[in-house]
Amino acid sequence: MRIAEREFRFQRAARGYMKQCDQAFACIVKGYGIQSSIVTRSDRDPALIEMRQKMMAFVAVTTGATHRQVGLVFKRDHSSVGSACARFAAAIRALIGSVKPTSEPDAEADA
Repeated sequence: MRIAEREFRFQRAARGYMKQCDQAFACIVKGYGIQSSIVTRSDRDPALIEMRQKMMAFVAVTTGATHRQVGLVFKRDHSSVGSACARFAAAIRALIGSVKPTSEPDAEADA
């Protein structure tokens, strides 16, 4: 996670939130050494679900994007991202430190 966060920090300057989400997703997938198509498929394997939730929380924490925006990258709904963040966001913040986003999030309300 630390390596992925460091790599993402180098790439995120002057990018919109959706581009940042895509970049953070690419960094964390590379960090886990797994193909992005495996992460986004609808597999119900418990190990994959936990890994996907950690990745979603990582993207949300590092970009500051809304749950809906992160969900678009992972092909999940915003409630799945919210659940992942509830489980793992605090641990990820503690691990990598709080990262401030480089721009304002899109005007959007999460339900």
